[in-house]
Amino acid sequence: MPRGRTRTTSPTHTSARPPPHPSPARRAGAIMVLAPSPSATTPRPLRLDEGGLGRGWVRLAALAALFLFAAPAFAAPHPLDALSAPEIRAAVASIQRAGFTPAARIHSLKVLEPAKADVLAWRAVQPITGPLARRAFAVVREDRRTYEVTIELATGAARRTEVPGVQSGLLPEEYNKARDAVLADARFIQGLTARGIRDRTRLFCWTSTAGRFFNDEARRVVQVQCTEPAGTVVNPYARPITGLTALVDLDGPTVLNVIDAGAVAVPPAAELDDNAARRSQSRTFQADITDQTVRWGDWSFHWRLDPRVEPIVSLVKFNDRLVLYEGALSEIFVPYMDPDPEWHWRTFLDAGEYGFGRLATKLQRGLDCPDGARFLDAIVAWPGDGTPAALDDAVCIFERDAQEPLWRHAEALTNAQAGRSRFDLVLRLTAELGIYSYTVDWVFGAGGEIGAEVIANGIDAVRAGTDDHHGGAVAPGLVALAHDHFFAFRLDLDVDGQVNDFVNARLVPEVFPGVGGRALWVVQEQVAERERDAAQHISLEAPVQWRVTNAARGTAYVLQPAENIVPLAPPGDPGLARGAFAAQHLWVTPYRADERFAAGPYPNQNANDGLPKWTAANRAIRSTDVVLWYTVGFRHIPAPEDWPVLNARKVRFSLVPFGFFERNSAVQ
Repeated sequence: MPRGRTRTTSPTHTSARPPPHPSPARRAGAIMVLAPSPSATTPRPLRLDEGGLGRGWVRLAALAALFLFAAPAFAAPHPLDALSAPEIRAAVASIQRAGFTPAARIHSLKVLEPAKADVLAWRAVQPITGPLARRAFAVVREDRRTYEVTIELATGAARRTEVPGVQSGLLPEEYNKARDAVLADARFIQGLTARGIRDRTRLFCWTSTAGRFFNDEARRVVQVQCTEPAGTVVNPYARPITGLTALVDLDGPTVLNVIDAGAVAVPPAAELDDNAARRSQSRTFQADITDQTVRWGDWSFHWRLDPRVEPIVSLVKFNDRLVLYEGALSEIFVPYMDPDPEWHWRTFLDAGEYGFGRLATKLQRGLDCPDGARFLDAIVAWPGDGTPAALDDAVCIFERDAQEPLWRHAEALTNAQAGRSRFDLVLRLTAELGIYSYTVDWVFGAGGEIGAEVIANGIDAVRAGTDDHHGGAVAPGLVALAHDHFFAFRLDLDVDGQVNDFVNARLVPEVFPGVGGRALWVVQEQVAERERDAAQHISLEAPVQWRVTNAARGTAYVLQPAENIVPLAPPGDPGLARGAFAAQHLWVTPYRADERFAAGPYPNQNANDGLPKWTAANRAIRSTDVVLWYTVGFRHIPAPEDWPVLNARKVRFSLVPFGFFERNSAVQ
């Protein structure tokens, strides 16, 4: 649940994601208790004067012609811009005409990027050729089948293809379907009664994916658990109904099984202080923000909010020299470490199973972003019927004073000193994925550095009891469960162009007898020929500098890691199989337009897809368009100081120039 302001809308139970990641129904009009305030997080349907024309297949079909032939509505200023509200409505109408019935549900609808070569050749002013054709891509589910649909927005033509044997991510409306089925099930009611709980309307329930531990591919299976909030609104997770879990087939919905491990007393409440301390920063920044293109100092880049991942930064250039064609947080993997039947299946893939970008929260001035920040809205197609939904203040951009020098030198002999204060430009989005919120920052430095940071905030996932072998006691009778967080980034680096090499610059010791036998490290460069030459862990004993080089220009950028972890599960572990990309810190692949998600396009109830599958071919990567996949993570061993709310935890990495400039670009 989101931090900050909350409200109680009705005495009706809520449906969301699991306690580690319960994702409340964020659609306007959803009946729920403890729902976030609309001003805080809930996307709102667009008003008529914003282009909103209501929901439903019938109205969209009736208005299809209006939007399909209103060419100026599609004259996007940039080919990578997210879909506009008129484009979303027209795409939904095209989907209906493609043979789907009103019962079909749209699980994802977003812009389909043009070919990379076309984007790189595109210019904002093209009086002869005109703008690039706009297309949309949708994932639609009907009658237990999943389809991919490509829509030509200029003509309304739609082409659909069935994708067998996959499960798309969860819809917000499916949370409520599962909850209602469980709270009407006699077995679950009996379990509640055994625990002295008779008023089911006051329960807070969540729905979560079940991985591959309980089901076959034909069923669309989720888990449902509940808490008894006892009046708390910001932290309902403190009172879990431990030992009672339901397994639900969403296509019924049918309750397949109820697991009752025995009654355990519900712990006491632990509400949070809703009076957030705010900070003030009066400094404003000088940046040119035109639509979704940003220019600041020597930097320029394009951004868009993707409903599955997060802000995608594209065409990142320094002084008009291309560095990064596209960067994005591709997947989040959160495996929990308890063998109990209520917990062992919790191996969440947040982006692919729930959607990261569409769960963006409304950022708060003075709390999430400084006073001088520029706030930007976004529009997404809401899963289900595809209604355009506005995400107000979803992104902020600001100049951050690091309160440290970017460089400095003081010379004692001359009593002189010089230096430059460090200021960075930050693009920020925060998504609320249940009890965790993740803030993703893209940071651009004056010295040519690009940083990516993930800031994790939230509430521990807890169960009642005293056995802390698989976690830590955080309060009397309350145990928080140990878990890991892995964040996989996709980095399509194009250093001064598309033809690049990946270089392992290994630091190796050499013994020099003539200097007293000292062992001095030297750099041995090795160009990776194939994917297996590049896949690797960070090693303190055998350090390697990871470079992406343009051999023709002699320029490079270095991926510079920071804090990190590796999975402790052995090969073949069924939990790790779902997030198998975490088995290596770094993967390098040749560019493929359809390889965008580290765990594969359909990770729900799936395993061993994505990076391990693609790189099994050991494709050539020398002198080609390479993509780096870097996973950064942290391990959470719970402690009393984590309760009732966690302090922020940050992980990061950087892309830094290496021979990209002739001298320090930060020296004027």
